[in-house]
Amino acid sequence: MKHIEELGYGTDWINKRLYDSIRVNTIKIDPLTLKQRLESQGWILEQLPWYSYGFIVKNRTTELGNTLEHFLGYYYSQSVSSMIPVLALEPKGLILDMAAAPGGKTSQIAQHSGDLIIANDVNNARLNILAANLQRLGVSNVIITRKPGQNFHKTSIKFDRVLLDAPCSSLGTAMHNPRVLKQWSPKFSAKLSKLQKAMAESAFLSLKKGGILVYSTCTITVEENEEIINHLISLGAKVEDINLDIPHHEGITDYKGKHYDNSISKCWRIHPDDLESEGFFIARLRR
Repeated sequence: MKHIEELGYGTDWINKRLYDSIRVNTIKIDPLTLKQRLESQGWILEQLPWYSYGFIVKNRTTELGNTLEHFLGYYYSQSVSSMIPVLALEPKGLILDMAAAPGGKTSQIAQHSGDLIIANDVNNARLNILAANLQRLGVSNVIITRKPGQNFHKTSIKFDRVLLDAPCSSLGTAMHNPRVLKQWSPKFSAKLSKLQKAMAESAFLSLKKGGILVYSTCTITVEENEEIINHLISLGAKVEDINLDIPHHEGITDYKGKHYDNSISKCWRIHPDDLESEGFFIARLRR
């Protein structure tokens, strides 16, 4: 709790109930048609003001994963803040989703680009879930690969866009996943930070010259966020503005006596109160 308060988040949000949210899968159905279908069944949906495919579920009459519309792949259950990284990526060209399972962001990329997507992960069980989700959602422009993210640059394939939604301590999800508070420790974050740096470096090296990397996590620690971006800057990455009109806070440039590159203020911290959603970190970088 002390660590969270030091970052300016407070703790009231941890016990706050969040509404569910969904992303319409426009590969199969348009937002208005799905909205009408679900509202005819007693649902109440509120469209996000900054993303026409996203809806907050104010009321539902059954579980999100137990509707005909879900089985048909008409929507994907996804937190509001986790829809932002793909928008920041502006996907086009050859695209890599380095840590793709369970497939939410991969399928979102496919809605915004018909170009080839490489969806990679390292765990067989998670890859099976990824494949099942992509099949349910009707995504056909994806090749699935299995490789440790930190080694992906060794393939020598160069991408126009890379998304790394990195494995993290998930502290931003504490309001509906309280066990993350019990398992977190400075040692845990330090261990994850080491892996994240290796994965982020590999993601950056997998870019073509001028290519874009979006790095994101659902955690709030500096060690897993700004620290990683500072490392990428040392390799030559340039932090870019995220040109979206969405409430957010700036990245942290001074923390516990350490100063990070000033351009890190262009990164986004999504506080739970910003969007009534999970805490998130998002950075857009160019090689």
